[in-house]
Amino acid sequence: MKKRLATPRMIIVSIALAGLLTFLPGMVAALEGWQDDVRLSDDPDISFPPPNNGKCIIVDLQGRVHVVWADDRDRNFEIYHRYRSGGDWSTEDRITFTDADSKRPVLAVDTIGRVHLVYNDLSEGNKEIFHMIWNGSWSTRTRVSTTTGDSYASCLAAEGLGLHLVYQEEVNGFLQIIYRSRDVFAWSPPEQISFVESGMSMVPTVAAGPDGTVHVAWWDTRVDPDETAYGKIVYRSKTSSWSEEEIASGSAADAMRPNIIVDDSSKVHVAWIDKREIYEQIYYNVRSTEGWASENQLTSGSYTHYHPSLAASEGKLHIIYWGNSPSAANAGVFHSSWDYQSWSPPVRLSDTGSEASLCALAAEPDGTLHATWKDTRDKNEEIYYNTSIPNGTGIEDEEEEEGPDIGELSLFMDIAPNPSAGDVRISMKIPIPSEIYLRVYDVKGRIIRKLSSGHFESGVHPFTWDGRDDSGKMAAGGIYFIRCGAGKKRISGKVILLRQ
Repeated sequence: MKKRLATPRMIIVSIALAGLLTFLPGMVAALEGWQDDVRLSDDPDISFPPPNNGKCIIVDLQGRVHVVWADDRDRNFEIYHRYRSGGDWSTEDRITFTDADSKRPVLAVDTIGRVHLVYNDLSEGNKEIFHMIWNGSWSTRTRVSTTTGDSYASCLAAEGLGLHLVYQEEVNGFLQIIYRSRDVFAWSPPEQISFVESGMSMVPTVAAGPDGTVHVAWWDTRVDPDETAYGKIVYRSKTSSWSEEEIASGSAADAMRPNIIVDDSSKVHVAWIDKREIYEQIYYNVRSTEGWASENQLTSGSYTHYHPSLAASEGKLHIIYWGNSPSAANAGVFHSSWDYQSWSPPVRLSDTGSEASLCALAAEPDGTLHATWKDTRDKNEEIYYNTSIPNGTGIEDEEEEEGPDIGELSLFMDIAPNPSAGDVRISMKIPIPSEIYLRVYDVKGRIIRKLSSGHFESGVHPFTWDGRDDSGKMAAGGIYFIRCGAGKKRISGKVILLRQ
């Protein structure tokens, strides 16, 4: 029997027999990989995410997952919001109230944790862009665009306390790409960054790199010198001034609707839909300091692939998209990842027997993924969510011997509070005598602290992590994993340490 270590603060990890444990708020099952789908919207009318590739799902600094969508339940489209905190989803929150449609909501989170929303709305007589801020509750809206032409299909990225916004706007009969930035107080004047005189520039996507460079890509149908009108993916970047246009798609492309991200090494990744074949396929390209590589075709088959959404985390690039596989009535959302050497086989996230589409992806630094999409499995267009927990969180148990099977045990974790600025308390409930170990790991899978190991009798056993590593040094602020094992069972739970 191990001694109890005194402490004032906590995470609680409980082990209990399946069916005998009452779930507490914030409890999550000890599963790895993609979990069970969660339905977020619940009404008899249409609910859908933005049809452009803006992020309608993000994770804030407190680990809360935010999802927004447009909903037609009030006979005109309004924006709704839900967030997940500690494993529990908030109730639906209607955040726009107009007599005209509000659509295409996209999100970003700044470095002090404020969630920013932009969307387009018809309340001023034509489509205009509006902005709101969530910091526990939603601010009043601010109108961003003020033109006589429609402004819509916005995409948003945060950098520090500021924002980068791109959208398409009607200018002298053509759709052009408009860029604006926001400091703490106000939006900059609009800046036109495309200049088509035939065709259109549409559906822009934006990302901010770790060096502060802004990266923008869009779908461009201007007439090429050979007088074809195939779509191209056009790219520009800005540090102190805008670069010249570059083409990210190949010469044979008939491309549209790109999504762009930048990883921690400042590589720029773009994925798009390409119509050069009978069926639309997903293509991808990457740009380093040497320029664009050769495009890659990620999907194949005699059915449509659509709406790619990218995210990068823990040395991997992730993509989700939807495909009519094997039919439109059984369309699914699929996930694949790239370890910078090869792409993994696609995994279907959504249920079968329904039409899933319009998906978006977000990633946390530890590799946890969050996906949302529109799904008709309940005979109506509704919003669904799923999350992927990293396999083993990169943690190897090479020093731990696997104990005997302890039956139908389920492992659960409750974090209270999380984040924590003080000690972390772990309370383990053991239904039968078992070999138990408890470890703390960083996001790279390295052991930070060995808290306990040995044979424990049945009952409740409390432990404490004081926030220090095995050498006695205080661990830096950030994300850590507390992993426990009981017999053949394993669970990894996440805690955020705050440091001043």
